[in-house]
Amino acid sequence: MSTQRQAQRVVLGATAATAGLSIAADLTAGNVPALGIVLGAAGVAVVLSMVSEFAPDLAAAFAVLLLVSAALASGPETFNRLRKVVSNA
Repeated sequence: MSTQRQAQRVVLGATAATAGLSIAADLTAGNVPALGIVLGAAGVAVVLSMVSEFAPDLAAAFAVLLLVSAALASGPETFNRLRKVVSNA
């Protein structure tokens, strides 16, 4: 069982990573990322942080679920491009 502070850390980290993956997927596809990605991630982070006050495990699990679904939806092209960018840095 996690505490509220631990759940909030997971929520913020997972939502930031989810937004990053969504932006990277858009860039890989040749599209300009929408501002709605950042605003949506911020909204989800706020709501899940509020949920973590009374159900920290649920909030953390839902944040990780969103991260996994974004990772699966972004596709292998995104990860290959990220790997190339990181290895060249």
